[in-house]
Amino acid sequence: MDHLNTRRRQAWHDLVRERACRRAHSARPAGHIYGLDGRHVTDESSLYLALGEAVNGPGGYFGGCLAALDDCLRSTFG
Repeated sequence: MDHLNTRRRQAWHDLVRERACRRAHSARPAGHIYGLDGRHVTDESSLYLALGEAVNGPGGYFGGCLAALDDCLRSTFG
């Protein structure tokens, strides 16, 4: 992800979000610990891409703005 410029990270995040809308989601057990590697977080898109990968693996989605992140945290989406 670090080799993409901001415009390309935004495009990648758009693809990740579209894919997430078509996938079935399964929750992990309560108490699961997630690790977020923030070394490559340089802008908003890279933050949400890193969150998505930490929670749902490579190409994973977990929000794209504060409202979407809230949806992912409070519901089954994401």
